[in-house]
Amino acid sequence: MLLAAKIFIAVLFVVTGGAVFTNWGRRHRVLVAIAGIFAIAASYFLVNDIVSEFDKHLSHSERQVEDVENSVNTAPDCLGTFFSVRSDETICEFYLDEGGSIYFKSNKISNRILVSDLSNGEKYYAGSLIIYPSSRSGRFYYIKACEEYIEDWGSPLCWSQFLFDSEKTVLKPITAGRYGALPFAYWSPDDRLIALFARSDGYDQLNIFDGETGQAWRYPNWSGKINHDLLMKADQKSFRWIGPRQFELDAVICKVDPQYNLEKCDLEKLDSVELTTTSFYLDATFIRKAY
Repeated sequence: MLLAAKIFIAVLFVVTGGAVFTNWGRRHRVLVAIAGIFAIAASYFLVNDIVSEFDKHLSHSERQVEDVENSVNTAPDCLGTFFSVRSDETICEFYLDEGGSIYFKSNKISNRILVSDLSNGEKYYAGSLIIYPSSRSGRFYYIKACEEYIEDWGSPLCWSQFLFDSEKTVLKPITAGRYGALPFAYWSPDDRLIALFARSDGYDQLNIFDGETGQAWRYPNWSGKINHDLLMKADQKSFRWIGPRQFELDAVICKVDPQYNLEKCDLEKLDSVELTTTSFYLDATFIRKAY
């Protein structure tokens, strides 16, 4: 339709424009005027059609952009943030059934997860999950399995913890503090190690896990053969990787006397001590200070 209109207008403009400068045009001014009117009218409708067609395409493009923006705004950020999954709910392809088993991409990755085993024999299974930011590739996750989330009860207790390898679909039990890690997670530059902080009696402990093997490093290593006589207060937000197995942390580290007298390392005293940036590295077994 537009092509035919263009041809028609071109012909009219040629005829009327040429006719003005001929004797025929001077003798038939009325016909030339009528042809000119037709040409102007046709031009108007042609321009109107072009504008309408352009608006239609523009509107379609705007709708496409709006649809993309809406999908981004409503889709959870599954790789870069914390998120929770409640019983009989699917978030970021994680699903927790009503019995306490976890599924990932419709594949069952755990049996019922026990989160509380009371002395009276009562047993409670996972009623919610807290999933920490994944590694950059999206392969590894740190997951806390918790008691049922109930409004107005506050945060549920999370007694079971795991590292999940989404590539191999393997869920490994780990321990990063009795109640699980604090809300900080730092993945190493090679996308393999995760640094997590735990707290006990006001003191901090750093836990580092290998997402592929499950190997753990701790500092101070309260239950191990090294660093068990140290206590630490740390700024968790200051943690930074400076290499695949090296990192820095702002902390104050206190050595306990042989009788484990905590007076020297009293929390109030440590709170008044300025934190200093300390470098650490991982050897085969322990986290060590880089002197």
